[in-house]
Amino acid sequence: MQNRISARLLGCLVMAATLQTAVLGSELQAGAKPAPSTASPQAAASVDAPEQPREPGASADETQIPTLVRKLSDADPNVRAASVRSLGELGPKAVAAVPSLVRALEDDGVPDVGDPVWILAARALGKAGPEAVPQLIEALRSPNRHVMKGAAAALSEIGPAAKEAVEPLMAALEKDDPDTRITLMYGLMGIGPEAKAAVPLLIQFLDHEDFHARYWACQALGGIGPAAAPAVPVLCRLTAEGPVSVRRHAAAA
Repeated sequence: MQNRISARLLGCLVMAATLQTAVLGSELQAGAKPAPSTASPQAAASVDAPEQPREPGASADETQIPTLVRKLSDADPNVRAASVRSLGELGPKAVAAVPSLVRALEDDGVPDVGDPVWILAARALGKAGPEAVPQLIEALRSPNRHVMKGAAAALSEIGPAAKEAVEPLMAALEKDDPDTRITLMYGLMGIGPEAKAAVPLLIQFLDHEDFHARYWACQALGGIGPAAAPAVPVLCRLTAEGPVSVRRHAAAA
């Protein structure tokens, strides 16, 4: 049995090398940026996309938090966006602003340059660190999809320290909402090995009718690592069938 598993794993590794060479070479050219797509958590929450250049003098310190929080209610989306960026720049020091940043996940205002305010808020919450986790878990229950997606993406950025969010992420993912499931899987992927309880659920998504869901399930299982070993038989099958993107992500997992 062990020999058969080892042979399968070796086959997956060989397929991974082949597919990575054939497909990734054209996608990951220097400076290339993937086009926006509903298939990516970057499109759903964009927390790890390069931020727009900051204007001179935009740096903030902790004493400015109350002022920055007030500016989150400004009528001008440019002001709100700049305030969110400044709070994100403070990282964990901006923990006092977390409730306001969670509310900013409802803000779909778009500044003249850069991403919508809610996406910037998701980035800032991810930088706020573990102390933001309880409020992000609560945000996962919001009926507002921007709030849910922003919270999931922020939890992914926080990583293993967000392990308490695994069950809430799973509960949301079980609803199989096409608008949120990818970012929810992204959240589990970022939490990594601490999200091992989600492996059986993610295995179910490997045979989903939507190939985007299949390849993000592959990504999430790869992020979980060795604890995702029960998925190996299905992952190996997927390296030989279906869309190239699914085969590539299955091999990489």
